[in-house]
Amino acid sequence: MNDNPKRKGWYRNLSITTKFSIVLILTALIPLILLSGFNLYMHAQDILERSKQDLEHLSDSKAELIDLLIEDTNSSLHILGTDPEVVTYLLDFANASEAEVASANTVFQNALDSNPFYEYTYLINSTGTVLISKQLEGLATVQGGNFADREYFKQGMAGNEYIDVLVGRTSKKMGFYFSRPVQDGQGNVLGVAIIKLQGEAVTRIINEINNTQNDMSAILVDHDGIVVSPPADYENWLYQSIIPVSPEIEEKVKARFLVDSVPYINIPVLEQLVGITTSGSIMQLRGENGGVVMGYAPVQQLNWVVGINIPPAVLINRITNLAVITLVSGFIVGLIAVLVAIFVARGITRPISKLALAAQRVEKDRSFEPSDIADVMELGDEIGHLARVFSNMVLALRARIADLRTIFEISQEISAGVGIDETLSYILGSIHNVIPYDLAEIGFYDKPTNCMVIRAAANYMTSGHENAISYYEPEIAHSYNIDDGILARLMKA
Repeated sequence: MNDNPKRKGWYRNLSITTKFSIVLILTALIPLILLSGFNLYMHAQDILERSKQDLEHLSDSKAELIDLLIEDTNSSLHILGTDPEVVTYLLDFANASEAEVASANTVFQNALDSNPFYEYTYLINSTGTVLISKQLEGLATVQGGNFADREYFKQGMAGNEYIDVLVGRTSKKMGFYFSRPVQDGQGNVLGVAIIKLQGEAVTRIINEINNTQNDMSAILVDHDGIVVSPPADYENWLYQSIIPVSPEIEEKVKARFLVDSVPYINIPVLEQLVGITTSGSIMQLRGENGGVVMGYAPVQQLNWVVGINIPPAVLINRITNLAVITLVSGFIVGLIAVLVAIFVARGITRPISKLALAAQRVEKDRSFEPSDIADVMELGDEIGHLARVFSNMVLALRARIADLRTIFEISQEISAGVGIDETLSYILGSIHNVIPYDLAEIGFYDKPTNCMVIRAAANYMTSGHENAISYYEPEIAHSYNIDDGILARLMKA
């Protein structure tokens, strides 16, 4: 069987410093990698979630501004349509006095002046003819014109408040037509009061997003799915549809916005904007059209939708930058962890290496002194305790080796064939040098008599070193029976 340790696995053959370094590095890096990956994932999710919330809040705020504008216009129209002077004038406009005509005109002029985005205020009689027209400077009057074919007139004569969005036949600009019936005291509809709000009043709220350098863009979609304010860089979407429209709806849209056709934009994910009643978001980072990240909110007064979009590439870049920062910081922390691990491993294994070197010196019978590992023995841990035990063990072994060497030398003297008296004297003297005894005897076992015959004795209690050893010839030597006393017990043992 081959006992070569190198065949038992590469890891077993590494130095203890390397092993400690590997363990400490893995202990530091594995949690670091897992924690960095988890933090990156959570921060990426946080970026996406915060972006969705920001887009939702922004679209909510824009929708609320449009709702507020619509409510203010409705309030102005309510005042206009219920003004007593307007009602009086409309009851008998053909025979109205100059004062009544002037008073009614003043009411409509004041309404026009109340908001810089009001383009027209006018009064239509029951046949659709405009009796009073007030407009911004530079615009042509519509007084005397007939709008009996307009939906907002029809709805007003039916007793309904109505908002219609049209492109003007003359201005070619989009406008919001607010209409409400003018009624007498019995509730009879006498005519319709109109306020035309510039389309810019609404679209400018949306374009505040499109005109800022914040990577975001906004879209405004009406109840039929028609884009009435396109996002930045997509001006060609104006009056196009985000959903397929029926021929009936298409004809109505063509008449409202004076267009020849209503193309379908064909971005299916946008279709969910039509008919929504609550705020929400769309998160599609990748898709056939590059993906859509959008927050949306309904304009309650119009049943329209405001959408605020941010390019998916912007979010992907943010996440990528976060990943790069995480990797760089993780690499730096990991490098520091590796250096610390190597430093700590060397600090732990240096005393062990020094102790191993001392053991190798002892193994090769080289000199060893406790001072060689004094700094290791001063440690208060297990390694320091091991060093102290090792030092004591080596000193004890050295003493035992000295004893064995003395005995070996004695045996060599015996085997050298010198005289028995000199040999016995050498033995007694050498043993006394190792073990300083007071009395000693050397006896030989005599088998025929079963006795121990004493041939030499040493007495250092009463004699000097020169005269301490005595010799006995076999004829005069005294003996001990090995079956008696202490000697018997020793022999039996």
